[in-house]
Amino acid sequence: MIRDSVVLLVEDNKDQAQRIARAMEHLDLPRPIHAPSGEAAVLWVGAHPCDLCLLDYHLPGIDGLETLVRIHQRKPDLPVIMMSNAKSEGVAVAAFRAGVADYIPKSVSTNLPPVPLTF
Repeated sequence: MIRDSVVLLVEDNKDQAQRIARAMEHLDLPRPIHAPSGEAAVLWVGAHPCDLCLLDYHLPGIDGLETLVRIHQRKPDLPVIMMSNAKSEGVAVAAFRAGVADYIPKSVSTNLPPVPLTF
């Protein structure tokens, strides 16, 4: 069941992390575990079960690509979706070459509708 999945969100911007988490909850997706850096994410993945990683490209310390490589050294089958506000497709190309499952421009991931939605 999707709701029981463990999702790790690697995002150094606390406001963006909270917004993504609220949007996921509103969509009845699991509330993600938050890691504020690549180093923290690598340590967390090595010690806990995880079903999906949402990974920011721009991080303090090691960047998203290096984080991806280190995560896949520990859990090669873990699907990772990278998010970035890079203006060129070069980051996306590098991310796919490094093994991401998908890539989301941050303009899509962070400009989600306000939560909660009312109809």
